[in-house]
Amino acid sequence: MEIYLPDSESKNLRHVAGKMLGGLRPGSYIGYRLFLNTVRTDYSKTKFGPLWDFLEPLAYALVFFVLFHFRVIEIGRLTIPYGVYVCVGVLLWQTFLDSINSPLDIFHRYKSLLSYSKAPPEAFIGALLFKIYFNASFRIGVILLIAIITGLFSLSAFLKFLLLFSIIILIGFSVGLLLAPFNSIYGDVGRFVGMMLRPCMFLSSVVIPIPESGALSVLNVVNPVAISLNNLRGILIEGRLVDGEAFMWVVFLHAGLFLMAWLIFHLSIRVVVERY
Repeated sequence: MEIYLPDSESKNLRHVAGKMLGGLRPGSYIGYRLFLNTVRTDYSKTKFGPLWDFLEPLAYALVFFVLFHFRVIEIGRLTIPYGVYVCVGVLLWQTFLDSINSPLDIFHRYKSLLSYSKAPPEAFIGALLFKIYFNASFRIGVILLIAIITGLFSLSAFLKFLLLFSIIILIGFSVGLLLAPFNSIYGDVGRFVGMMLRPCMFLSSVVIPIPESGALSVLNVVNPVAISLNNLRGILIEGRLVDGEAFMWVVFLHAGLFLMAWLIFHLSIRVVVERY
């Protein structure tokens, strides 16, 4: 029988860091096996499987494209076709949603394993990341198809896009992992996140560009999702970052946030499971 105290490890961060790094290698293998099992379970009762992961956001994007085509909504001048703008934006947003929502539910999804398994906490983080990238791969395929059909495809630009694509996952996953222990105790956390994400979609340059002047223009500076989406679209279509400095700040800040969330998750996982 093992007894876990909330302050048993936190007093020796060097020891904790060693355990965290030591859990990466076995955790990656166990996480991969958990990911495969999750995929089989999720798609065992559906014929189309992961197709639904991008058919829904594409249908959503189509609605806004039709509204724009018939002048129901007015969009300022864009450097790329609006159809490409909204389709790429919605597919990237769907990846962000997947990244933030997946870790929020980690204690519910792996409750039995967390209670009885000796697997390192990193295994469960790895399983979620494998699943997020698996889902994202289909959306990347659609984005590539859109770029080719519209004649905007550039191999060098697309490779740069792939290189930086993980940033949108980093932003969502760092926040979701940080809130996961709190959501397992207070379900209101997940509900609050879901409530906030709905209006945030319209304030993150997903389907409607944020004005470059006026009160809302501040979102182009303080909203990390809007900054990331604009820069990822820019690198994909134009082969360059729209605002490289702001984009780098987003990367550094969320890399630090992820390390903090990982540490909190590692320290709290056993204590939270006992209370869950």
